[in-house]
Amino acid sequence: MLEWIYRGLSGGRVTTRYPAPGVPAPFGQSHGVELTAASIPLSSRARMLGRSVHVRHIDCGSDGSEEWEILALWNPFYDIQRLGFFLTSSPRHADVLLVTGAVTRPMRAPLLRTWELMGEPKALVAVGDDACGAGPCAADADAGEGAPTAGGVSGVLAVDVFVPGSPPAPAAIMQGLMTAAGL
Repeated sequence: MLEWIYRGLSGGRVTTRYPAPGVPAPFGQSHGVELTAASIPLSSRARMLGRSVHVRHIDCGSDGSEEWEILALWNPFYDIQRLGFFLTSSPRHADVLLVTGAVTRPMRAPLLRTWELMGEPKALVAVGDDACGAGPCAADADAGEGAPTAGGVSGVLAVDVFVPGSPPAPAAIMQGLMTAAGL
């Protein structure tokens, strides 16, 4: 624990400014993680529903910084609801599963259950370095059977879109959600 605190204090600033207009978005630049296209059936369903996409968020063991950025999407500045994205508390109503944090052992079963309860077509978006499998918490998975985490979300489920960053900017998360929905 003290090693993590020392590493955090000596590492300097974690977040960076989002690039100016005209500069490419930071997707795929962090730890070699690539932005991948989501399933086509979800995009056709989003168009059929009038661009209404319901998002279910699940925190599998993050430090909370990604949650602040996700909540910023629904404030008046970003106002992601104008694009047709709505938060839902029921996985049965969700089209996109938004996962943050490295998957801890206690959260593995609820994550799988949430994914199973979602109707088809569906997409999975991993937000943050730990969820993408590149953060310090995800690195604990190398310890084997006794590891506190299973690593990134891709070690448990197939991920459609990776949004790297610690934490990623709200605009990057918005672009990842739009990619997942095919918009």
